[in-house]
Amino acid sequence: MTEFKPIGPLVFDAGFSSATDGSGAVIRFTRSERRLLAYLHSHHRVVLSRDMLLDAISGEGSEKNDRNIDYLVNRLRRKLRDSAHAPQYIQTHYGQGYEWIGESAAHADATPDARADAAADAGPGRGPIVMGPVTGLDDCTRFAAAARSVCDALREDLITVFAEPPAAPYGTVNLRSRRSFDVPDGVFRLDMSFLEIDDRLAVAVLLHRIGQDEGILLGRHSTGTDDPADPALRAFARSCAETAQQKLWERLSEEWNRELADVPTAVALHRAAEAVGRPEYTWRENETRLRGLLKSNPDCPRNQLLLATALHTKYIINGIEVLSEGDPRAQDMAEMSSLVRRALPGLRDNPIQTMTAAKILWFCETDARPEAFAIASRAFDEATAFGAACALMGQMHMWNGDADRGLAHFRKALGFTGSGGQFHLYTLVMICQALAVRGGARGEDMTLIRDLFTRDPRNLVLFSLYYTPPADLQPHDALARFIEAMTPVQISALLRNVTFASVRLFNESLHQRRLLARPYELIVARHGTDHVPPEVEAVMRGSGAGW
Repeated sequence: MTEFKPIGPLVFDAGFSSATDGSGAVIRFTRSERRLLAYLHSHHRVVLSRDMLLDAISGEGSEKNDRNIDYLVNRLRRKLRDSAHAPQYIQTHYGQGYEWIGESAAHADATPDARADAAADAGPGRGPIVMGPVTGLDDCTRFAAAARSVCDALREDLITVFAEPPAAPYGTVNLRSRRSFDVPDGVFRLDMSFLEIDDRLAVAVLLHRIGQDEGILLGRHSTGTDDPADPALRAFARSCAETAQQKLWERLSEEWNRELADVPTAVALHRAAEAVGRPEYTWRENETRLRGLLKSNPDCPRNQLLLATALHTKYIINGIEVLSEGDPRAQDMAEMSSLVRRALPGLRDNPIQTMTAAKILWFCETDARPEAFAIASRAFDEATAFGAACALMGQMHMWNGDADRGLAHFRKALGFTGSGGQFHLYTLVMICQALAVRGGARGEDMTLIRDLFTRDPRNLVLFSLYYTPPADLQPHDALARFIEAMTPVQISALLRNVTFASVRLFNESLHQRRLLARPYELIVARHGTDHVPPEVEAVMRGSGAGW
């Protein structure tokens, strides 16, 4: 199932290739418009210069007219029905550039208590990176302009690289003094120091966590030129920002797996990437970073598991886009299988990570499913992180044919998820799957289904494609328009992905058909069977899913 982004009155798909309004009408965007939307959205409440926007959209496929950023912004505004005088999405700052002000429904409508709950759900260390203090700058004379240049370049690059989360309580600030500043323990900061001596300028940048003495050197640079436009200074600043993102991500992913052990590994990994980058590209960034970590430490079982989890998660988060561009499933499954096989012996002391490895083994190796179930069962009996353990074991029972036992585990997991966070949504979706394969909801189950469909008004259309909503919530017209707008490539990719990522994991063919029936029937009723892949037809015939 792909990821959608409700922002203002529109719902955008994860790649910003299209948006849907409340009536189900679809707005499509060009390649350059998609790039511009993604870049603006990832820099929420940050004023971006025209040069920054031009750099973001330039590349293969750029249109000639898009060299004029103002023209492109105006064209995008027309599609979004966004007034320049009373904007909902893009605000003009004359002489400076443009700012994305589009709010998700959850953020715009949140009460102070809800925002506090969201901040707690984000986990330890959530928030921006703070730049400062900057020391030694006031003592620079000959190199003062060069020092200020690299200082300003680093600030720009931090904004570009980190794409601070909208709910962040502190902005990136540039403190050019030795004075301390008041931010809570746990927030990360960049210390920048300048030393002008012997006709040279030295600059050092360290990453610290406020409240902790330990620092990580991000870079040291020495120069004899006082030219503020020196390309080496700009390259140094960019390198420090990118290294800071990588180091902070490594630290946060470790903490979420250690301190928030009551959250499934995939959720923790997604959160860590969201905290330090662009949420719409978390699976891509996770995979890139984890390959780098594994290359430096190829025998680390934790890194092996996290890379396998990232490969698996990309089909859950953005499988339609992945399968619209190609078919890497066989290669990914072989790599995931190898990774978890290598990792499992080193995960014995961590029940949740062992259960995650067992889940991926079930996903990759059909013949190894009895082994995977046994591994997960043993780890469940040793787990103390009851929320994550119940969610993971519930999936194993559900896939193994016991939907009722799976539901019992999911209901227990809900008691540990908190309200409204990613883990809560993750568990509600699993409950909907279990109810679908069991043959429908009854009694108390309807309350849980209603929770999923009404938590955000836009969930009604998005989840109704996969699961049956309560009778009084049927979004007939909007859902019909959404399906009408699907292209043949999207139809094939969606059906292949739901079959690959979810349906085939169920051992019983009846359960497979029940889970696939709703998206299959909705799409075939409008578009026929011309674009239905053979692997999907095989499930509906009762032949079982491949892979």
